[in-house]
Amino acid sequence: MINIVICKEADKIISFSVSGHSMYDDYGQDIVCAGVSVLAQSGLIGLEHVACVQVKSVTEDGLLTVEILETNEKAMAILETMELSLKAICDTYPDNARIEYRRCGNDKN
Repeated sequence: MINIVICKEADKIISFSVSGHSMYDDYGQDIVCAGVSVLAQSGLIGLEHVACVQVKSVTEDGLLTVEILETNEKAMAILETMELSLKAICDTYPDNARIEYRRCGNDKN
């Protein structure tokens, strides 16, 4: 199972992580893993090179964590698009990927 955690404060994404393996198909043939991986990596690349915001990221075997240290309109558009796309994969392949939402920071709602 791929586990995606999206952490929000005041309805804005402030961090996300992706871990695990979908086990949908064999290594190199797994479309669920490939889809989630490309969306998460594209989100990170977009934040750094299109939105030009500072992030703190860690990439290890089967794990990507990204903390957004600053934001702007481009960053929010990239993150919201990534979130919707990841949710679509999770809705289509619920046995292989899931999203968990957490409230983080000072958000008390």
